[in-house]
Amino acid sequence: MNLTSPPPAAPVEPDPRAPLILRWPGRLLAAVGIINLLFSAYSLGHRALGWPVPYFGVDRGPIPVEPLDRQTALTILASVVVGVLTTWGGLNTVRQRGYGVAFVGALASMMPLSPTCCLGMPVGLWVLLALNRPAIRAAFRA
Repeated sequence: MNLTSPPPAAPVEPDPRAPLILRWPGRLLAAVGIINLLFSAYSLGHRALGWPVPYFGVDRGPIPVEPLDRQTALTILASVVVGVLTTWGGLNTVRQRGYGVAFVGALASMMPLSPTCCLGMPVGLWVLLALNRPAIRAAFRA
């Protein structure tokens, strides 16, 4: 019975196509983060300042605005944090800097705190699949 550790893996060379592979997923991830921030700003404005809700249908009078309570404020705050992380992760993905931030940004884009998670799920998965390639990971280290 051999209890020695396995031999070390050969170092992986960075993929020279990494900027091309990461360009669109990173841009889309940053766009999802910006849309999330815009949605959070509108949600806060709607609840705290009484901005009207767009209504497309039969006119039934004004829609009542619910006041800003603690739970809604915390949800909006969490959505802002997710939006910042997603945008920052997308920018780091495009620039190939900060592998951990890019990874966390892709995970954050899939958090169901706003309707942007419908966009963030496929984009975040695309970024995660691209980031998990050994040659892309090596490109972040280079």
